[in-house]
Amino acid sequence: MPMFNYLKVKTGQVIRSSWANELIEAIQTVAERGAVDYYGYVRKDLIPETDLALNLGIENLRFKEVHAGYGYFTYGIFPHIHLLGIKQNYQAPELTNIFDPSLAIIFDGIARVKATHEYEFYAYMYWIPSATKEAILAALNDGKPIPPNVWKEMDFTVSKSDKINVQVSPSGKVTIAVYNIPK
Repeated sequence: MPMFNYLKVKTGQVIRSSWANELIEAIQTVAERGAVDYYGYVRKDLIPETDLALNLGIENLRFKEVHAGYGYFTYGIFPHIHLLGIKQNYQAPELTNIFDPSLAIIFDGIARVKATHEYEFYAYMYWIPSATKEAILAALNDGKPIPPNVWKEMDFTVSKSDKINVQVSPSGKVTIAVYNIPK
């Protein structure tokens, strides 16, 4: 691709037809060989000059959506988190589903349970996989107790259309939020 620095007009410089011809040739080269045309269509690969030096958008000037066939990223992509249900200061009975009805998973990925309890407690995931429709109850947090009045986040792998619920032991006042994080 041509560099335009040599075409920059200096004070007092006489503009000749050869300069104009070089300018036209450079503009035509950009139009023919450039990755993006004057209408904004991408016609070739966008290849940065230097590794990890350029941004696509900035904090207050972002792209709304990116549509692509595949994506390969060295660093993480941050998916949008969806709140499926929340109960605040709920007097939870022991080993009873907190959400009625159970929460339906929207996306394949992770169900994140964020919980706190007035007492030391155990949290349980009540999971109904969409593939089998048979309920499974098992402890979260590796079966370890969670201290009182401490926020604990626990992740659980799920598939779209699974149903989940949360149970606690012992009974007491809890605040529990359940999120679905797409993969």
